[in-house]
Amino acid sequence: MRDSRRVVYMNVIKSPKMSLGEVSSIAASKSMPDEVISYIATRRDWVRYYPIVVALVNNPKCPLSESLGFMKQLRVN
Repeated sequence: MRDSRRVVYMNVIKSPKMSLGEVSSIAASKSMPDEVISYIATRRDWVRYYPIVVALVNNPKCPLSESLGFMKQLRVN
């Protein structure tokens, strides 16, 4: 995922071989395009996992409406 074109990012993220660890690291990356972060936030099968939700909430590029929805899933430490 070192290419600068957004089409490449979107095709990689839509690949069925993406693991949850890779999705979590992509969601935490602040250098990813907005479209990739919002795509991850809309995938229900990925946002069931707590590390991905935390990475999305901490990413400033995540859409505000999605981040606010994830806030109720966060645990208080």
